[in-house]
Amino acid sequence: MTTVVSGIPMALIPHPQGPWLEGINPITNLQWRQGVEPLLHDGARYCLLEFHYRGDFMARKYSGLNDLMDFAGRNIVPENWGGRNVVVKKIAGRGMIALFQWLPNMSRPGFDSDNQPVVDVSWYHAKGWTLSQGGLYLLTDDQWEWSAQGGERRLKYATETGKLTGPKGKPLAHCSVKLDENATIDVYDSRYPDGPFGLRHKTGNVWEWTENNPYQENPYALRGGSWGCANREYLWVASCKDTFYPEECGDDIGFRVGAPAPHEDSPQPHLQGSDAPVSPSVTSGTDLDQEKRILAQALLRTLQAEPYTSKEIQIIAELIRKFSQKVQIQHKAFPSRLLRAAKHIFRDLTHRGFSPEDIQAASLILEQRAGTPGDEEASR
Repeated sequence: MTTVVSGIPMALIPHPQGPWLEGINPITNLQWRQGVEPLLHDGARYCLLEFHYRGDFMARKYSGLNDLMDFAGRNIVPENWGGRNVVVKKIAGRGMIALFQWLPNMSRPGFDSDNQPVVDVSWYHAKGWTLSQGGLYLLTDDQWEWSAQGGERRLKYATETGKLTGPKGKPLAHCSVKLDENATIDVYDSRYPDGPFGLRHKTGNVWEWTENNPYQENPYALRGGSWGCANREYLWVASCKDTFYPEECGDDIGFRVGAPAPHEDSPQPHLQGSDAPVSPSVTSGTDLDQEKRILAQALLRTLQAEPYTSKEIQIIAELIRKFSQKVQIQHKAFPSRLLRAAKHIFRDLTHRGFSPEDIQAASLILEQRAGTPGDEEASR
């Protein structure tokens, strides 16, 4: 069954924790343009992404460069900036922001037909476009992998059979393993059959941005391989992901979107990223102390999913608190993987606008809850 959300044909992906909708194809040049043109018609020429203080992203719209600079600072834009490339800056009191100009045509010549995947998009472009459409989101890394593997089929490649070639060596994915490809192809190209759940081009054609996960060593991941991949290992579903800086882009990088399942009684799966701190809808109408408790609970769930033991979570919480207090830490006294986890969490919360006091309070709550018998089961 195909469902259309914001103009994007989607397939229903079943999962034990609840289904979601996923774009049948990566976003095409036509779909990108159809999403951008209404923004331009309404006068939204520029997009500014900033971390919401409760942990989500906000996409602000600006009609003119002067208006944008009034908000972000007069020196925010480099001289001779054309708008296509993303500008990423850290603003005092606001954290990290990213801005770019809405352009209806992003892909370079040779990659720019209507039904080729949109390319030359950074993670910020993908995130900003998705937020601006309403009802869409970037897939989490775990969602992307589950559907690409065909769920419990655990396919090696996201093709009809889980292989790269069919009878008589017929290619099942658009890549350069046996052929020297030089560009993306039409997502409806009849040479390639549908993959698991009716999804297409999850292996090959373009690498796909997924939602960032600040609790991984490399938060921004690309999945699926592309037309240019000549090494089979780059196309494996479960073992291969590429990591880039989020402002980077290329002629082999695009994205795919997801959406909530159509039935209200279908719970959304709490896969990696979905419990990360803390969406505005979760904290709306709560007081500051309640927000800290919600933040601590979200951190606890995320760390338990890694998984870390209760004792390890307590150590991570202690380290986060020490970082927020700028206390000198004897690095040899702590396991390196716990130090890395604490640093990533502390940096992410700082970038998201949480004050040192907020982080200290949340880390204390986290430490207490991690040591509470039965809390692990209660939080799941």
